[in-house]
Amino acid sequence: MTQEIKLPLLRSIGRIYNDAEGCGLNSELMEKLKDDLQITADYFGVNTIQALLLAHVFALNMEDHGVTFKRLSEYLKCNLMTLLEYNEDLNHLVERGMLYKQEGRRSSRTMSSNYRFFMNEKITNALLHNLPLPELKVSKFQCFMELLEEIENLSDELDSNEISLSLFDGSISEIIALNSEFPLIRILRENKIDRVDSFLYLSLIWDVLKGHENFVINNKVDHLFGGKNGRVLRYVQSFVNNSNKLVSMGWVQMTRGGFLNDAVLKLTVSSYNLLSDMGIELKVEKPRKDNVIMPENIGAKELFFNDRETRELAMLNKMMAESKLSRLRKRLKNKNLPVGITVLLHGQPGTGKTETVLQMARKTGREIYKVDISQTKSKWFGESEKIIKEIFSDYQSYAKKCPLMPILLFNEADGILSKRRDTADSNVAQTENAIQNIILDELENFEGIFVATTNLVNNLDQAFERRFLFKIEFDKPHNTVKARIWNSKLPLLAKKECVSLAAEFDFSGGQIDNIVRKCETFNVVYGKKITMQSIREFCQSEKLEKNARIKIGFQ
Repeated sequence: MTQEIKLPLLRSIGRIYNDAEGCGLNSELMEKLKDDLQITADYFGVNTIQALLLAHVFALNMEDHGVTFKRLSEYLKCNLMTLLEYNEDLNHLVERGMLYKQEGRRSSRTMSSNYRFFMNEKITNALLHNLPLPELKVSKFQCFMELLEEIENLSDELDSNEISLSLFDGSISEIIALNSEFPLIRILRENKIDRVDSFLYLSLIWDVLKGHENFVINNKVDHLFGGKNGRVLRYVQSFVNNSNKLVSMGWVQMTRGGFLNDAVLKLTVSSYNLLSDMGIELKVEKPRKDNVIMPENIGAKELFFNDRETRELAMLNKMMAESKLSRLRKRLKNKNLPVGITVLLHGQPGTGKTETVLQMARKTGREIYKVDISQTKSKWFGESEKIIKEIFSDYQSYAKKCPLMPILLFNEADGILSKRRDTADSNVAQTENAIQNIILDELENFEGIFVATTNLVNNLDQAFERRFLFKIEFDKPHNTVKARIWNSKLPLLAKKECVSLAAEFDFSGGQIDNIVRKCETFNVVYGKKITMQSIREFCQSEKLEKNARIKIGFQ
């Protein structure tokens, strides 16, 4: 039985291939080869024109890696436009799964002349091993999830050597070619994302759907390059240096754990939005607990400010109420103005900048996404910039899953908001400047709530001034305010004593807190109320400078 299949069929394919060379596809050839064409057509279940094309793709595949229209026209000695008349037949064979095609680097949207066609490897194996036509799975899907699952199955089959690399490549190309009704696949095609990047991107989406936030690139692509480590390393390097198209399109990013040989990828907010548009909501894991401050975990604390600060903070606090913030964002959007709320709190240490943000979050029920500035600095060149980008991206992803817009807090941000330096100084200067440029770009189109605190506003780069909607300076409290703070913190003191301490010691609220802590310590250790004399001694030792007290009278 196998002999009956193999010999006549292979001989017919051979005669079709040999006799058609240089024929120009004339009608005399079709008549001459009608018996061989019929044998071939009967085996594949196609018409004679399609049988002719299949025979040539099969034969030329034995010589070349993929068959283009140009290669066919050269072999047949026919005009390329004449050959393009058979484009629908070739596409029919692709849709049936007999052929698959890959798009060339210079492909046109209106012509298919640069596609490379391959015979389905299952058919090639069947012909060479005397088997009937195998059952073919058509790579066209009704559901996007089924498409992703099929790509994962193909990857597993390649890993276990059940299919060859060429069959895997062709199957991925076929899936991309046949499923443009899915918006994401259409976007991949329109942006000419190659088959390796397409596989990696779709595979990452599937992993996220299964609950894995990211994966190591090497583990996914080693088998795609035939075990050639040099090619794998070059491919991984394209993500490290941001030259890969998936990165430049803003669809994936390297996480802070990845570097060269251990490059780790994750989806960006843009990818989440693309999938959301398709009705696919991916689970966004909440950041580590040490990154987020929940409003219910913030203790109530009364703050005291000078009149100017009180007025400016009152407006900011009222605006943070959800009803007003929502109205404001809509109004700004209607006027084509930036909708992000960016705030700079600056002033001397201990004046209540950080505590202001905490209390604002507590009162409005907003979570705080806190950034540890020290963690944004990396010893690896170029890594700090990636970390900063990741912070903004992670915040946006996290914000989508929060009931209210959270606050992105850069606390004590002096180190990354300072004036840009001459890049000739050092690589460190280049890195710091690059970080600032990234922050400036992010704030330009920022849509959340961003708050930065700094003690060194005079060192702030002027480019940041325009990026902050609110710039509130925190002064040392005036004497009347300091007296109120003393009275609030130590109610055992008489009003006259609070006024006296406020006039005598030029302390910030944070420094007064230190005195209060010392008083509590005294009470616990000695079991008795503290005296005014002891409080003054604590005050005198609070500052390292000898002139801690305000000098009164003529000098």
